[in-house]
Amino acid sequence: MRYSHRDTGLSTHFDDPYDIWELHQDLVSLVEMFEKPSVRFVGHSMGGFLAQLAVCYSSLSIQSVVSISAGSAVESGLCEELGMSRPSDGTWRVLMQNQPTGNYMADLKGWLSTWRFLNGSFPFDEEQAMLYTKSLYQGDPRNAQVATNHVHAMTTVPIKLVEDLTKTYCPFLVLHGTEDVLVPLDNGEVTARLAPNSTFAGIEGAGHMFFNKQTWVKIRDHIVEHLTNH
Repeated sequence: MRYSHRDTGLSTHFDDPYDIWELHQDLVSLVEMFEKPSVRFVGHSMGGFLAQLAVCYSSLSIQSVVSISAGSAVESGLCEELGMSRPSDGTWRVLMQNQPTGNYMADLKGWLSTWRFLNGSFPFDEEQAMLYTKSLYQGDPRNAQVATNHVHAMTTVPIKLVEDLTKTYCPFLVLHGTEDVLVPLDNGEVTARLAPNSTFAGIEGAGHMFFNKQTWVKIRDHIVEHLTNH
């Protein structure tokens, strides 16, 4: 099952910001609604953080987790202490050049520039990127500005997650693009060190977003192997 966070797809749009705990509760409530005895989580970027929160702070029976393109901390001092790099000022300048208006055709050029920047050195599949971008405009057109609320939510990741992750026993697979400029590679490496029962795999040449079929094949193969073993 795949679901859409707040401000994405056909989910509700929120004008007011929310924190990571509210998104975590969304996830837990959705899983509880299906009354499954156990679950497996595969989360990308913020989804990876949410999966880690669920392991540490929910009562769900979680069989395994795949955390992709995510770290476990965002507070600058803690990141420095752990040896986790932060996005460069240059990265933020590039990303901030994209200013969505809510009009798909008017915004498309800016999004494609952003996706190319985040794709890594793999060949960029523009058609795949266009389809992904169009999906951002489903439902409320203001969802195209999702980064505003989601960036705020990411600033509320609790510092205690780092310590509490070391006490987990859930099997983790940590996947990370070696050319990720938004959440640098060492963020994933640190997460794999923190989670005791974890495996780390770098996806050579991949960035933070994956607009290349070969990248997805590599990710799929890693996930299938992980699920087979756990």
